[in-house]
Amino acid sequence: MLFLGIKKNRSLPDELPQISILVAARNEKNSIIRCLESLEAMDYPKEKLEILVGNDGSTDITQQLAEVYISGKPIFSFVNITENLGRAKGKANVLAQLAQKSKGEYLFVTDADIAVKPCWALEMLKQFDKNTGIVSGVTVVRGNSTWAQWQGIDWMYFMGILQAFTNLGLPCTAVGNNMCVTRKAYEATGGYQNIDFSIVEDYALFKEIRKLGYDSKNLFGTGVLNHSLPAKDLKTLMHQRKRWIRGVKQLPLMWQAIIVFSGFYIPAMLFLLFLNWKLFLGVFGLRYLLTLLAVFSTSRKLKISWNPLPLLTFELYNWATTFLLTLFTILPIKINWKDRFY
Repeated sequence: MLFLGIKKNRSLPDELPQISILVAARNEKNSIIRCLESLEAMDYPKEKLEILVGNDGSTDITQQLAEVYISGKPIFSFVNITENLGRAKGKANVLAQLAQKSKGEYLFVTDADIAVKPCWALEMLKQFDKNTGIVSGVTVVRGNSTWAQWQGIDWMYFMGILQAFTNLGLPCTAVGNNMCVTRKAYEATGGYQNIDFSIVEDYALFKEIRKLGYDSKNLFGTGVLNHSLPAKDLKTLMHQRKRWIRGVKQLPLMWQAIIVFSGFYIPAMLFLLFLNWKLFLGVFGLRYLLTLLAVFSTSRKLKISWNPLPLLTFELYNWATTFLLTLFTILPIKINWKDRFY
């Protein structure tokens, strides 16, 4: 598997630019402090940094927790989002309004359930040149339970595939909880308020920036590795994945074909099981081996270790969730994301 790592020969400018970090938060009582602590701990001059937290109508104690934490810390700003701006809705609307209030030359975007590395901003900035409009890093779910580690392996496997295609000259999208855009590129698109609404707002912005002729970069390295919290249960996971599938419809035809083709794997394997069980076991074993090799490759690159049980049983998790997601996608169930329905 090919990777675009962090270019060690790139250097930062003598004078670091002003940057703004935009965080959309809705009902994040269990994660908001973890996120803010990691952002405050970044190795970036405080006089060059501003962190804007947009409260998207939270109905829990997210606002109270955040306001207490940022009190007396001038790098933070807390903004209550009460109206829609232009075409933007949901997270895109929060980011559109935070971007308008921000002052940075570069706009970093992450989520309230993310913990960033101290060197995150510096490593991302190193990858910009005059033609680059958007850069994104890699995000992996981390947790101690088997359920969390299954999700982590799943995320890492997907990130590895995304990176491999990017390195082959087939960039797909940016990672919405781990990306940075230049203000110049962002404003050239008209901002989220002028982009057709999409439930996958990261892809919508990525597509518009690329359409304007800017380059994009997807990085794969420890310095730009963000840690996300897992979906708390199967229901939440199904809604998350159905949201992603909704976004697939907006991808180029080539990517749609690849994903649809991948979706036929399990039905084809079930057919093969009844046709020739020995051949089924051979194909299953080969895919299982290739999956393990891919996971080991990406784990080594990112310096991540996994407990043996989740790793060895990941293919069973993959089969089960893929089958359930197929049914969940077919059923006329609206996507519940952050207690909003799409």
